[in-house]
Amino acid sequence: VQNNIEGPTWPWTTGISAQQTNFQQNSLWPGSPQNPLTKITNLEGNFPNPVVAATPWLTTGGGFVSQPNYKDQRSVEWNLQVQQQLAPTTLFSLGYAGSKSTRLNYTGFANAANHASPAGTPASTVDTFKYMPWMSPGWHYSVDTGYANYHALLVEFQNRFSNSLNTIASYTWSKSLDNSSGWFGVESGTGGGSVVQNYFDPRNAYGPSGYDIKHYFSWSTVYSLPFGRNQRWLQTGIASYLLGGWKANYLFQIRSGQPYNLNVGGDPANISGNNGSVANYSRPNLAAGGNPAQGSCGSTSVGKRGASGSCIFNPSAFTVPSGDFGHVGKMPYRLPSYNNLDFSVVKETPLYEGVNLELRAESFNTYNVVIAGTPGTTIGNSTAGLATTQGNTPRELQFGAKIIF
Repeated sequence: VQNNIEGPTWPWTTGISAQQTNFQQNSLWPGSPQNPLTKITNLEGNFPNPVVAATPWLTTGGGFVSQPNYKDQRSVEWNLQVQQQLAPTTLFSLGYAGSKSTRLNYTGFANAANHASPAGTPASTVDTFKYMPWMSPGWHYSVDTGYANYHALLVEFQNRFSNSLNTIASYTWSKSLDNSSGWFGVESGTGGGSVVQNYFDPRNAYGPSGYDIKHYFSWSTVYSLPFGRNQRWLQTGIASYLLGGWKANYLFQIRSGQPYNLNVGGDPANISGNNGSVANYSRPNLAAGGNPAQGSCGSTSVGKRGASGSCIFNPSAFTVPSGDFGHVGKMPYRLPSYNNLDFSVVKETPLYEGVNLELRAESFNTYNVVIAGTPGTTIGNSTAGLATTQGNTPRELQFGAKIIF
């Protein structure tokens, strides 16, 4: 473990302008034309006496390291489905799907104190609760002890009304739980930095996954006008060119919003000690009588849109803990539900044998619904509770033509 942690910071030289040299920059490996190698004679201090970091312990390099012999993830999946043909053109299915995953990534501040200390506790005392008190507490250390499970009810209805009309409707009711949804907190969703607020208490990080979608319904239909070549009516003549080859389809989706986490700034649990500090890892507490769904974000009421953005939750319903980790659970709240309708009309006209002209008109987010984006999740910041971006794409219209041969 010690050698693994030392690697990103020592004995590398600090290089020109106190920057590490000969490492990947902007996704370009050293030695490429855009990221040329720095000659050793150009290093700060000059060869053979470059400036070398005095100690590997007080910097964090890239900030992330993994345990030696990190194991690959493992997952067991199962499903059961029953289908019933209700009519020659109608099919109904009911199913269950589940999975259990282990050896997942679990990342946190492993060299911070293993429990909270009251405010005012001397840093030297906090150091006694750390694995290596002489080392920076800011390392994110990853181990393969994460776990997750998923369960879902699956319902689907298919109906082929005729050769021209087909429709499929499906619904999923599911639940995904884990104690870490991915690497570095990024895949843990909005506010994911406080999913693992206490590295030494994995159960505290267990809750809805950052990608958990409780309800999901979709309905798609394709309809072709029964005119033109290979259709029921008007298979030849000018009418087949004008009325034949028309097809319309839509895809409607509505689902629950994704969960999000809340966090507070600073080091409220007092787990840093000496040689650096850690911050933004803790969740808040729920204030006595506090209700996040009532109140306002400044002058904007919860659920309303104002000059500063859309108010998703009331930040005054929470308080910053002191000498302890926050008591609010993992991913306790959800973003606004999502719905969308895409629609298209296609006209395909035969030009001559084996060659067709296709004209398309498509709309995405057809009724131009506006869904608020992710809110500020750091309690104590002026942006807490406010969504200042749009969470979906505005309506888009697209027209196209192509020759198919």
